[in-house]
Amino acid sequence: MLKIDFMRAYKLCVETCMGVKTGENVLIMTDPENIDKAEALAAVSCMVNANPVILCQASSKKFAEEPGEMVFECMKKADVILVSLPFFYAAQFFHTRARKEALSAGARFAIVWVTPEIAGITHEEILETRMLSEKFAGLLTQAKKARVSTLKGTDISMSLEGRTSLMLSSLLTKPGDSGTIPDFAESAVAPVEGTAEGVVFIDGSMAGLGAVKDPIVWRVEKGKVVEMTGQQEAQKLKDMLKWADANAVHIAELGIGAVANRGVLGEPDDKKMLGTGHIAIGDNRFGGGNIVSDVHLDGVFLNMTLELDGKVVMRDGVLQI
Repeated sequence: MLKIDFMRAYKLCVETCMGVKTGENVLIMTDPENIDKAEALAAVSCMVNANPVILCQASSKKFAEEPGEMVFECMKKADVILVSLPFFYAAQFFHTRARKEALSAGARFAIVWVTPEIAGITHEEILETRMLSEKFAGLLTQAKKARVSTLKGTDISMSLEGRTSLMLSSLLTKPGDSGTIPDFAESAVAPVEGTAEGVVFIDGSMAGLGAVKDPIVWRVEKGKVVEMTGQQEAQKLKDMLKWADANAVHIAELGIGAVANRGVLGEPDDKKMLGTGHIAIGDNRFGGGNIVSDVHLDGVFLNMTLELDGKVVMRDGVLQI
């Protein structure tokens, strides 16, 4: 049963994050395990005189699998699309043609991810994280080269020349906006293919595995992971990649977390935390890249130092700008 203290957060999701208005069509996508959350979203949508519809089906187990024709058509006709699914499956929608076409038609799209730690989020916090993520996105778009390092061992450089950063926040009130609500903000860019060189030391969390107990280390050459070392988590990741395509080892994304005043929880959305960075492997089309893959997996590292065109933007997880 959904906890009553979550209702305030769901109200913020609908009213503040999405700006749902009277008469708007709200499509809520869920699965049988999360139907109570979908019903809560429908209830607060009704409170602003919107028209909510719940679409319940099993979660897809395949990366970026396109929804069926009926779901596809519903998404294109919705003003607001809310996805209430387990985070790993919900995040796949960001890489589908269905989401892109719905946004082109004017929809606003959000993954709804409310946990006990963020149930008390405020309107002011949402605005603050939006401002910081916009700032990071501008810096990444302007930069030609990035270098990321940590005291634990990450040290990787890559070209960003010509790439536009994607800014994700939880304030999604304009047609075509897309993100995660109510407490998510990051800026992400797809590095130029073949340019990443160095080492990635993942000591935060790994998509598909959760919190990392023993660090996973990637050695990267010419934009690809050529060696992966570590203990059990590294072996599990290798096993996952055995079933993936050849492009799954390409460096696909550099991301910067922009949510302050939250602890690292070892959850899938730890990549949003200010001071962390993440590098993904696999598909990079989200950022205008040309790598097509069946996977997109984020590896999070803590206490990042970030240099853009030689200027230190963050040192050991602390902002320098």
